[in-house]
Amino acid sequence: MNENGEEFFIELGARIASARRARGMTQQQLAEALGVAQQTLAHYEVGRSRVPASLLPALVELLMFSFEELLCRPTARRPGKGRGISRLQR
Repeated sequence: MNENGEEFFIELGARIASARRARGMTQQQLAEALGVAQQTLAHYEVGRSRVPASLLPALVELLMFSFEELLCRPTARRPGKGRGISRLQR
């Protein structure tokens, strides 16, 4: 995996872990809901393993995230640009 790919999956894993904790879920609970082993989820959360695209819809639903929130890096808002509407919504 190249450096950009590694960085993406590390950030994705951190967003998953943060959202899981915010929902009061343990790794075991989320892993069971996703149908994966707890250790596999732990690998996703630290970016050691790639999250399969097939799990993304379930993650979005379980963590109450949008796809954009899950997959995109947070960006600094530019005042007046886009009037608060995301690029995806435009």
